[in-house]
Amino acid sequence: MDGKLAPALRDALQRFDKAWYQLRALRVFHDDSSLSANPGLWDSVAAALDESEFFILLASPGSAGSEWVARELEYWLARHPADKMLIAVTDGEIVWDKATGAFDLAVTTCLPGVLHGRFASEPRWVDLRKARSEEHLSLNALDFRDKVADLAAPLHGRPKDDLVGSDIRRHRATRRLVRATVATLAALTVLAGIAATVAVQQRNVAQEQRNVAQEQRDVAQEQRRVATVRQLVAQADLARTNGDPLTAARLILAAAHVGDTPETRAGLVRAAVGTGIDASLVGHTDEVSAVAFAPDGHILATASRDRTVLLWNVTDPSRPVRLGQPLTASTGQVQSLAFAPDGRTLATAGFDEAVVLWNVIDPAHPVRIGSPLTDAESRVAFAPDGRTLATIGSQSVILWDLADLTHPVRLGKPFGARGSDAVFSLAFAPDGRTLVTGGIGGTVALWDLADRAAPTLLGERLTGFRFATTVAFSPDGRTLAGGDDGLMILWDVADRSRPVRLGQPLRINTGRLYAVAFAPDGRSMATASADQVVILWDLADRTRPVQLGPPLTAHAGPVNQFAFAPDGHSLATAGGNGSVVLWDLADRTRPVPLGQPLTTPGGPAYVMAYAPDGRTLVTATNQSVDLWDLADRTRPARLGPTLATPVNRVTAVAYTPDGRTLATASRDASVILLWDMADRSHPAGLGQVGVAASLMAFAPDGRTLVTVSGQSVDLWDLADPAHPKRLGQVSTAATDGRASDPARRTALDDGSAIFWDLAERARTSRLSPPAAPGADPVRAIAFAPDGRTMATAGADQTVIVWDLADRRHPVRLGAPLASHTDRVNAITFAPDGRTMATASADHTVILWDMSDRDHPIRLGVPLTAGASGADTLAFAPDGDALAAAYEDGTVTLWDLAALNDARDHAPERACTIAGRGLTTDEWAVYLPGVPYFESCR
Repeated sequence: MDGKLAPALRDALQRFDKAWYQLRALRVFHDDSSLSANPGLWDSVAAALDESEFFILLASPGSAGSEWVARELEYWLARHPADKMLIAVTDGEIVWDKATGAFDLAVTTCLPGVLHGRFASEPRWVDLRKARSEEHLSLNALDFRDKVADLAAPLHGRPKDDLVGSDIRRHRATRRLVRATVATLAALTVLAGIAATVAVQQRNVAQEQRNVAQEQRDVAQEQRRVATVRQLVAQADLARTNGDPLTAARLILAAAHVGDTPETRAGLVRAAVGTGIDASLVGHTDEVSAVAFAPDGHILATASRDRTVLLWNVTDPSRPVRLGQPLTASTGQVQSLAFAPDGRTLATAGFDEAVVLWNVIDPAHPVRIGSPLTDAESRVAFAPDGRTLATIGSQSVILWDLADLTHPVRLGKPFGARGSDAVFSLAFAPDGRTLVTGGIGGTVALWDLADRAAPTLLGERLTGFRFATTVAFSPDGRTLAGGDDGLMILWDVADRSRPVRLGQPLRINTGRLYAVAFAPDGRSMATASADQVVILWDLADRTRPVQLGPPLTAHAGPVNQFAFAPDGHSLATAGGNGSVVLWDLADRTRPVPLGQPLTTPGGPAYVMAYAPDGRTLVTATNQSVDLWDLADRTRPARLGPTLATPVNRVTAVAYTPDGRTLATASRDASVILLWDMADRSHPAGLGQVGVAASLMAFAPDGRTLVTVSGQSVDLWDLADPAHPKRLGQVSTAATDGRASDPARRTALDDGSAIFWDLAERARTSRLSPPAAPGADPVRAIAFAPDGRTMATAGADQTVIVWDLADRRHPVRLGAPLASHTDRVNAITFAPDGRTMATASADHTVILWDMSDRDHPIRLGVPLTAGASGADTLAFAPDGDALAAAYEDGTVTLWDLAALNDARDHAPERACTIAGRGLTTDEWAVYLPGVPYFESCR
């Protein structure tokens, strides 16, 4: 059936990437030539199949009808997975039906029936139909060599590009060695008697051999480097998936040092954006037990079981700075911290049964105040007026008068304990008149502090816990929260003597609840527990708290305590892994609207474009074309009246690269209008182009306009705008043109991709026949500025990214992006190509980082600006703003500056988030044999 092609293919596979000293690179069994005369033919075939790792089927109508081929396939598939089968089509037709997930039996003629239904997804296949008719088949034929490489790549378990590069290097090395050897033999023959010449030739041969060996070592070293990078990237992804973004950042920083690749660049962006972390504070050598913000939010105190307290300047939470030396007054583990309301005093409590007061007016040089307060341990809290300090000592509450900070006075007797129910937690109400305590026996008590020397119990003790580990008041004092082993209860305490339970107890998690606190605005709260997570809760309905987003996970051990910053934008968590994590609750890198949305006068804007200088935005609707002044992006202002156009839905607008000319086209008008933009408030008509266009674009020279209308693509010379000249016309063979990119000499139609060579403006030639990018007609399409990347979207809600390096054969990159839940209406790339934006009828806009085109990263959560779908998008020329037009007739400008800044400084941000790079011990585990490098100096 393939008598000439089969042995040629076998020989080519055995020679591909073969070193000069090898007999063959692979052993390929060919059932016509690899068997000796043998009466037990099938037994020999079966034995050969058992020893093989891959099965290459030469698919043709002849093989499809062969009983022997069917028998071999049945035997193979019973013992091997289907993904170990490669198909080489030598004749006939083969078509995969994506709708049914199987080969289309009505069209496919070259596959045996035994293969139908055997594949979960479309298998790898190579087209060798052209090669079957060639007279001389060898690896010197570029097309045949390329097809052999397609088959050889999975056999070698290596990417095709790596394999081809390796084969080329081996071929060159062998050629050099052959030349050297031939030269040596010739020299020995001709100059056998001249010893000096022989020695020179031998030296040259030896040098050539050393060169070959060095090249091989270089290739091996490069392969090891690539493998190390990929392994580190995979380990970083695993750490991130397992809720450890700090380790993920440290690993990707190490990977970036080993190799600057698309994977590491994308990994750095992933580490720098979307974690919700501002920074990690690294300085303690043991478990961090407590954190507290100063009232102004500029200073953070952290305490550890390493018996130290550290102070940090967190004015900018993304750039924390450690202040001064550690405070080391305690002889035991520091368990609790509290700032006085005026921020001038810090109290620290430890397991040495002493509370120490510190003057922190100069936080870089704290000064110890007076002597330690004895019989006070584990918990400490200031009253809101700063005159009273509450501590826990001897299992009870002790109150201290702080009128003289150098000599605090104990007030009355210890209180709060009842029998075995010792006090474990405490908190003041915001008005300072009430104190709440939680006991190890599971009760919660409210105390009236009208007489600080003799507090009195308010009402009955509250029950519901086994161990009341944490208690907290809301900022308005109306809500009380208490928690124990994974359980949280809320009470309404507007009437302190008659608390009312709000809803049912809330099961937080399986670990002990270590801390609970309300956000400064009282609208939300947070809980921290032994299972390493912090959960935020929405308190819009106090009887039914609702979890806000996914849990915050970054610590390798329990979350012992946390504290909200006074502005509510940051949260500091203390973890068992010796670090403190600052969380960005405001999500400062998340894009936000710039000012109020624009309202386009004529309904939804279906077309938009920025002027090249970014100061003007043009919007076009069914009824109007309007210009907007964006000199102040937070306050866009409409420029002058609507442009006088023959409007019935404007279908396209385009600026020349210098911004001096604007072109507008509408659905039913037979002309394109050209406008002089010297005066943005009053554009003047320049001329008309006599064609109706659904799409258009200017070439970089500003003189050439490409228009798409119906089934034709037209090129126009606009050197004289008053008298445009048609340069050429081509047929798209499609019903409606969808996009054009004359800057890349490419035009595309609706439902398929057709590439046209527009190198000569007056002559065009088709580069390839239509090639459907996906199963659905193309509804949205965009080119990246590099000219090598294209993105398309169909009706299936997904976006596909394509490599256009060979425009005759576009290659799909990675898996389809499937984050939208409705049709995708628009795609656009930022001017620098780093960001892709997609807009959907699901009311969202999604931003994608394109550092690794094979694996685009979604940047944060989808952007929403109302209850209507997004129709069209436009990036500002500087890439720091994105205009999104919605079906409700509004246009929102999204601010991307903070997001882009974080990505511009991804390594620095990753270091800040991680707190440090890998230690020498960690480096030895993850990168054995690689010299140590401090990633975050």
